[in-house]
Amino acid sequence: MKERGTRAMRKPISGRRGRPSLPGRRQQRGVAAVFAAIAIVALVISMLLGINIGRLYYAQRDLQRLASLAAIAGANMSSGCGTGTRATDASTGSALWNQVQSVILANNGNSGTLTGINGAAAVQVGWVNAGNGGSITDDSGAVHTVASDSLRHFVALANGDSHINAVRVNLSSTAPSILGSAFFPGYTPSTIYASASATQLPIGAFSIGSTTASLNTSSSAVLNPLLSGLLGSSVNLAAVDFVNLASTQISLANLMVAAGVNDLNSLLSLSSNASGLKTLLGSAANLVNPSAANLVTGLTLGKTQAATNVPLANLLGNVGKGLNPTVNDAAALAPSLNLLDLLQGLGQAAAAQNPNSFLTLSFSPGIPGVVSTAVYLSVQQPMQPGFGPVGATAQTAQVTLRLRISLDNSLLGGIFKLLQTLTLGLVSFNADPVNVGVDLQVAKAVGTLDSLICPTTTSPYPSAQVGVNANLVTTTVGTFSSGSPSAAVTSGNLLNISGTVLGLPTIAATVGLKGVPAAITLGSTAGAEAGPFKIYQLPTAPVNTTTQAHTYIYPACNSLGGSVNPCTNGSTDPNNPNAPIPSVSLLSGLSSSVASLVTKNNLSVVIRVAGIPVDLTALLDPLVSLLNTLLIGPLTSILDAVLNPLLNLLGLQVGSATVLMNSVTTGPSVVVTTRIPGSLGS
Repeated sequence: MKERGTRAMRKPISGRRGRPSLPGRRQQRGVAAVFAAIAIVALVISMLLGINIGRLYYAQRDLQRLASLAAIAGANMSSGCGTGTRATDASTGSALWNQVQSVILANNGNSGTLTGINGAAAVQVGWVNAGNGGSITDDSGAVHTVASDSLRHFVALANGDSHINAVRVNLSSTAPSILGSAFFPGYTPSTIYASASATQLPIGAFSIGSTTASLNTSSSAVLNPLLSGLLGSSVNLAAVDFVNLASTQISLANLMVAAGVNDLNSLLSLSSNASGLKTLLGSAANLVNPSAANLVTGLTLGKTQAATNVPLANLLGNVGKGLNPTVNDAAALAPSLNLLDLLQGLGQAAAAQNPNSFLTLSFSPGIPGVVSTAVYLSVQQPMQPGFGPVGATAQTAQVTLRLRISLDNSLLGGIFKLLQTLTLGLVSFNADPVNVGVDLQVAKAVGTLDSLICPTTTSPYPSAQVGVNANLVTTTVGTFSSGSPSAAVTSGNLLNISGTVLGLPTIAATVGLKGVPAAITLGSTAGAEAGPFKIYQLPTAPVNTTTQAHTYIYPACNSLGGSVNPCTNGSTDPNNPNAPIPSVSLLSGLSSSVASLVTKNNLSVVIRVAGIPVDLTALLDPLVSLLNTLLIGPLTSILDAVLNPLLNLLGLQVGSATVLMNSVTTGPSVVVTTRIPGSLGS
């Protein structure tokens, strides 16, 4: 039994469950081998594709690098900035073309890549817009307009055109491939393209109006009250202090270092209260003139002004927005803002945060006991300098000035006293003070840098042209209430006279203004051109203040007030400064306003004797003459003493605008677009 059981247990099991099928396993192993072979082939192809894509990427990058380097080298030659020699012929074999080719060869490139793209030549000269949109009329009279899409566009121009400011280099090359005809019979190699447009734009620093244009030894009599009102505190500086402030030039680089920022955009984005900005100005001034810095730090601000939030961009006017140089590059920016203008701009920017409020300027010119005056100032927009390439703008302040004059009628009082004497005191008269108000609404003047030409061998200095829309001044003359003198002038009673007979109120006379106050606009809406400005260089060679090649500064020398030009030591330059539109006489304009105000047709005379109206139309002519005598004399003296110097120190001119060029800086060439010719947006 046991043996049988043992044998039974050893008996092989027949059927599907006991014996594997060897031919089936061999079939499975064959299928796995096929899958493995396919996977290996796919892996190899994927690897080759990856390598091919990588080679294509690096080839495209290298070709773009060559195009950019070549375009920058070409722009350096075509601009003439810093070198004085312009190369504007891009034909094959020209100096410009050879320079582009030599840069390509020097950077392990192949001259065979200079083939052009989409019908555009390999090397082109042309014009690039400075900002958003723009147009140009070339030397042949053709007008080229680019889209206003905030992009820079290259417009090809004919060789030698005077508007050339950029070079475009167009390269092409056969795309590298390891999957060529060996893998794909009939394979045609593809082509890669690269294009770069570069320009070397000069940058101009300029301003419209300046305190320095009218700064003199007597300016402190007006500047102290002006700064006191703007800063909200008592400012009492000597004339020599104002000269020190005005002669201290602060560069954008100084402001960046003082603020501890690394680029211009970061500087412009700073937002602080006015107290913090005053500290910043003091720190920047300390880098160049410690004595002027002490003057700034010694000033205090009123509580309201100190707490007012003032973005620095409101003070600087977004100068150079989009250029964004680093601190090192910004060291090449010539000093372009004087410290006195910056201080006044700070006060204006703080005041502009509340444009409906009026600052009281605390000087009171007049004749004690006869004429009293008050001046109120409101700032709608602060003055802002200009800095940048062609298209940059600068502006004067936009302000409202309200002059209030009260006459105590001493002339009428003498006549009344004589009458009282002649009537043995039976008749007496009294007159209220005559309140005359003059409102000046001064619109901003705007200057736009229309052209800026780099120096050449025949003209070794840069040249600039500035388009100007001058200040328009609307003057309104009327009367005002003694209870709210800063309010706008109105029509109303100009003169009130009361008389008594035997001590009883018997006579009442009122001289009023009909309708709206008389207003007149001074100046012209027509624009004008200032320049061309000859930008002198001092010292005799352009100043290269950075390690960047082709970076130079040309300081501008403005001869002010008939002084000798500081750069030429000779006669004054008629263009520096230059008022492109003849200035309008404020006194003449206001005299016209008063004359139109005080006329028979504009006066309302009501006289009552014992309550009964009396027709005294015949007295209108002598009354008009009397009022003009009363008003014109004091008005003239106060205009000379207050309004004219005040406007000048605010950098404002009636109907005109003085343009001050400060410097021209030429920086290194930069690539502005890499779009392929013929592509969308190129």
